[in-house]
Amino acid sequence: MNLHIILDFLNAFESADFPPALLAAVVPNFDRLAQYIGDDFGSSWAAKDVWDSRKSELAESTVAELRVIANQYGHATLKQLLNDL
Repeated sequence: MNLHIILDFLNAFESADFPPALLAAVVPNFDRLAQYIGDDFGSSWAAKDVWDSRKSELAESTVAELRVIANQYGHATLKQLLNDL
């Protein structure tokens, strides 16, 4: 459910219009959730299904902004998740 909410937030605005305070709250939570997205032991297969079905909804500019933030603040799991895009 959290993954749906985060993806809804990220799709609600163009990256240039995204409120910085909201982005600052969303990115660390997305990084935390990224740890659990996968199909290996201990991961959430349901979250992986959600990610696989909805990742194409993210605008390229949003993905680029997320990559910059992930690199800048050391969000390694988010950075790895975004490599899939």
